[in-house]
Amino acid sequence: MNDLGVVIHFPDYNLFKTHVLDPRWLTGGVYAIINSPLLADKGGVLTLNQFSDCLQQKDTETYDRGCHPYILNIMQKFELCYLIDEKRVLVPDLLPVPEPDFDFAETDLAVLKYEYVKFVPRSVIPRLIVRLHDQIDRDLRWRTGLVLAEKELGVRAIVRADYEARAIEIIVSGKARRDYLAVLRSEFGHIHRRFEQLEFSERIPLPDRPDLGVSYSYLTRLESEGETKVFPENADRRYAIAELLGSVRVSHKWTEEEFLKLLQVAIADTDDKDTAIKVANGILMLQPNFMGMGINFNKLIERFFAGRKPPRLIGADTNEEETR
Repeated sequence: MNDLGVVIHFPDYNLFKTHVLDPRWLTGGVYAIINSPLLADKGGVLTLNQFSDCLQQKDTETYDRGCHPYILNIMQKFELCYLIDEKRVLVPDLLPVPEPDFDFAETDLAVLKYEYVKFVPRSVIPRLIVRLHDQIDRDLRWRTGLVLAEKELGVRAIVRADYEARAIEIIVSGKARRDYLAVLRSEFGHIHRRFEQLEFSERIPLPDRPDLGVSYSYLTRLESEGETKVFPENADRRYAIAELLGSVRVSHKWTEEEFLKLLQVAIADTDDKDTAIKVANGILMLQPNFMGMGINFNKLIERFFAGRKPPRLIGADTNEEETR
């Protein structure tokens, strides 16, 4: 019945105790939060009491307080929000629009740009903010971008969307910039898979002409055909293919412990095992030699889940089973 869309059922331990017989009830509750004037006034941040107030204003009889934690957990599941702390929730769709001021190193950079054929889906950046909220640097997040900092890897990154130019740019600084860029590419791959027939390309800006870029897939195809140089359109000289790809590719072979650390960075706390495997495979696409090191991939995923903390959800300790 779930596959047919007649009911909604999630196998997650924290969600399976409630069964939704009318999907419109669930979507109505979610939109009651997202379209709330209070949420807009608060710049996307609500206390849990205010979250409940928004639902009760929608329809007190239908959305009683007992179901509010379930709706919040569903919004987390669909990467629509995350808990800032035990009392506040953030919905990235309604963050302030202006980009805040911040400093960023302009040396030792890895840069990658996603260029979309028709449009940039508006939910890409909000979903990225939800998935990587633990890595956001000093609350530097706004409606079209965010700044990330990963202390374990010693990197910082800027991700910006330009809806008019139909592009999203990633800039990573730090010693492990290529490793972290592999993580971010995997995150974008996870998000892009949610959209059917989404047309886009990955482009690498030229080192001395950042306004020009070359398709990543085009460069890898030329390299596989034995070419060593490329003359990009509108450029005034040839560029070494290895040099351009070198700014993106992982620069060393990962050990098992290093890869496990990358998984801890890349996999969101609400991801299940199937999603984790997809994310891990997305990262490995940049470093296929890792799989030739005699490491049991499935065992590594098991290690990851054995050591991770359970997702921080609200109302997950209730025992009663409910039907909505």
